[in-house]
Amino acid sequence: NWIVIESYLDDNLELQIVSTINPQDPIRLTEDQAADHSPAWSPEGRSILFVSDRTGDQEIWLADLDSSENRFTNISNQPDAQDHAPAWSPNGDQIAWSTLRDGLEQIVIYSLIDKTSRIIAPGSQPVFSPDGSMLLVVNETPNSEFLTVFSSITGKILYPIVILPGATQSISWNISTALQQWLTNNPSINVEYP
Repeated sequence: NWIVIESYLDDNLELQIVSTINPQDPIRLTEDQAADHSPAWSPEGRSILFVSDRTGDQEIWLADLDSSENRFTNISNQPDAQDHAPAWSPNGDQIAWSTLRDGLEQIVIYSLIDKTSRIIAPGSQPVFSPDGSMLLVVNETPNSEFLTVFSSITGKILYPIVILPGATQSISWNISTALQQWLTNNPSINVEYP
């Protein structure tokens, strides 16, 4: 019954939580001089990921809705990198996001269990598969964009690359398991990154 939105408040991009039952009384989640945007609600509904440049770099932050003090935690904490497009794993124990550093865009996976992060693959706009075992990401070359499916564990390409007809603004994984069934039925697929 709740949604999180980004909106301009006091001439700044902030996050608000809005009830679908009583949308006239939104709850302001952020109030910072920096822009706060791109929210992603956790599967259990008690945390929200968002992007903020409150440290001077665009980073991934976590808002703990059960805490009134120390509510916000900088998850990415990567100086000199521009982080964006946070995404939750279906069970909520991992987070993926895009990081741009030194002209190279890569996907980072962060474990909320052991608080470690690792670069898993090249690309941007990560989306976990419904079971969390795969990541769908967008890759770019100077003349095209394409989709790639990586293992969220090994970073290995699992599915043939799909060339896109134009620029991509966002992607979403279909909740059906057709792709996962196809991959299970075709274990000999071995695709190399171009």
